[in-house]
Amino acid sequence: MSYNYKDLNYRREALDIYEKHLCCIDINECDDDEAEELQDDILYTGRLKALTNRLIEKWEGHLMSERLVGNRPGRIEPRAVKRGQKPILY
Repeated sequence: MSYNYKDLNYRREALDIYEKHLCCIDINECDDDEAEELQDDILYTGRLKALTNRLIEKWEGHLMSERLVGNRPGRIEPRAVKRGQKPILY
């Protein structure tokens, strides 16, 4: 599944908010199973954030390289160009 730049930024913001929420929970008030699950969720969220950040950096690098080449548009997918729709650039 591919994501566009806007989707990735929304996901990054959502992961940041969720991670902050998880970190506010006091582990001492949880039983052992809940504490373990909370720690797993924090680690998993961190991994998802790292992956999302890497994909965003890839997008930003691609956008910067296009600007340096001379504002050439990317390859346009012909199926996506219909009346009233914006073309999908790769």
